[in-house]
Amino acid sequence: ILELIIQGSSKRESENKTGRFGTGFITTYVLSLKVRVEGKLDDGSSFNFILDRDAESPDAFLKLQGDCTKEFHASLTNETGKTEDEFATVITYSLNPQTAPVARSIFTKLDALLPYVIAFNDKIKKIIVVRDGKPTTYEKHQSMKDWNDGLLPVEIKVDDLPYCEILISRPNKGIAATRVDHHEGNRVILPPSS
Repeated sequence: ILELIIQGSSKRESENKTGRFGTGFITTYVLSLKVRVEGKLDDGSSFNFILDRDAESPDAFLKLQGDCTKEFHASLTNETGKTEDEFATVITYSLNPQTAPVARSIFTKLDALLPYVIAFNDKIKKIIVVRDGKPTTYEKHQSMKDWNDGLLPVEIKVDDLPYCEILISRPNKGIAATRVDHHEGNRVILPPSS
């Protein structure tokens, strides 16, 4: 969490992390400079604090980093937060009239992108996205460990919809993937732009 506050990355030192370059979370500041971060630490304690990046200068930004670190430490408690999963973290963005259209645009692409994100990352089992108060759950329902004829099918469930598969293949030492939806017993291969 402290790496998140100071905008660093501890991922280079740990194979248990999901990201690669340390820029993923920073890019979300396009949506909101103040986000609520809530979750649990490895020792079972929970935290709930505002991560504030609304600074006008580098000095003000450094001060905010210190303030957020203090707020994080002050929020630590042995009580369980609202996150129920073992490794869950909840990040809440407060949108304004300028950022809400950007968020809506992103949400329209999530339905197509999140099954791929889950399929390609063994450490992510489930993502819950809340849009206008309604949660949508994307969950890796089944993943075969063995490649079958050069294909690895990964089954993804999205709420109560028919499941989809992400078929991953390794042509010529590269990786390719496509989405296959299942509707009424039929398999429909979706082009990558769908």
